Amino acid sequence: MFQMKAAIPVGVIVPLGLWRVIESEKETAYLLNSENMKRRLIEFCSTLLPNKPLEMMPR
Repeated sequence: MFQMKAAIPVGVIVPLGLWRVIESEKETAYLLNSENMKRRLIEFCSTLLPNKPLEMMPR
């Protein structure tokens, strides 16, 4: 009888738009690990959205 072993995926095809979203989320998560980078990111976003109050959210 044939038994199938657990397959290990070695690659997938992902639409480019989805890949960019995934990478963007990973980069943002990396930046938010540092309190200094989190502060700088919030300062940068506040220059893009000057009328919207942005503040650091507790973890």
